[in-house]
Formats: sequence, structure tokens, C-alpha cells
Amino acid sequence: MQERDDDIFDFFGFAWVWGVGRLFLKGSRMRILPGAAFIAILMGGVYCFLAKMVRIDSFTGFDPTGHLDYIFYILKNQRVPLSTEGWSMFHPPFFYLLSARFLEILGPFFPLVRPFHLLKVIPFLCGLGNVGVAYALGRMVFKRDPLKVFFVVVMAGSFP
Repeated sequence: MQERDDDIFDFFGFAWVWGVGRLFLKGSRMRILPGAAFIAILMGGVYCFLAKMVRIDSFTGFDPTGHLDYIFYILKNQRVPLSTEGWSMFHPPFFYLLSARFLEILGPFFPLVRPFHLLKVIPFLCGLGNVGVAYALGRMVFKRDPLKVFFVVVMAGSFP
């Protein structure tokens, strides 16, 4: 039930921001809104990522060992597993291929760094990339309406 409450809160929050934006940001001042939202989302994302990376253990979650098994399978066998070869092997392989290569690169530094914490960088960068792509596409599609671009950026930034 908590998830539905958050969605309703998000909806009313976006509606409030839209109303305030329409009332107070008219003309040339509205052009700064999409860029400001983009920068705020990037800064908030970096802060949340760093706070999470420090506080949450790599083995917290529903099935972290199954996902690590997928990565180790790729490292050991140099191929993508069949979906029947393990608990989490049915997932699309792109993230796991990137993670395996990332661990190979970090291999010599394992005594100095916690490699499984660093695997969190890949989905984080993908999320920031999604916001950047949404910002660029929003600017292309809604050239004359910065408020719509703002909402494109905010919506892209609110997805986990």
C-alpha cells in the first residue's frame, strides 16, 4: 500500500510544481527550469548514490548471490549462461557482461577496493544516462515549451 501512496504524492507534487511554474515562471525565466531540474536531479542522484554505497552492504537485497553467480559464471566460462543454468540466469545479459568486464579490470586492485560495492556504479551511470537522454529528447520534441521539458526531466529522474 505504501507504493500507491507514494504515487499519489508524486502526482500531486508534480501538479503543484506545474501550477507554480505556470504562475511564476513566464517568458524568458522559464527557459532555465529544465536545466535547473536536470542539474538538481544529477546532484541529488550523486548524493543518494554515495550515501547508499557507503551504508548499504553489497549483499543486501532479495537475491544478491544469484546475481553474483551470474557474473562469476560469465567470468569462468566466457559466455552467457542458459536461463536454466541458475536461479538468476534468466535476466538479460548486458548488465552482467558489463559487470564481469568491470570485475576483470578491477581484479588487480581487489585488496585495495571492495569490488562488489563498485558494481553499483554501472546501474547508477545508466540511470543518469537515462535522465540525460530524456533531457535531450525533451528539448528536441518540445522546443517551444520548457515546462514540458522540465516534466520530462523530472519524470525520468523519478524512476528508480
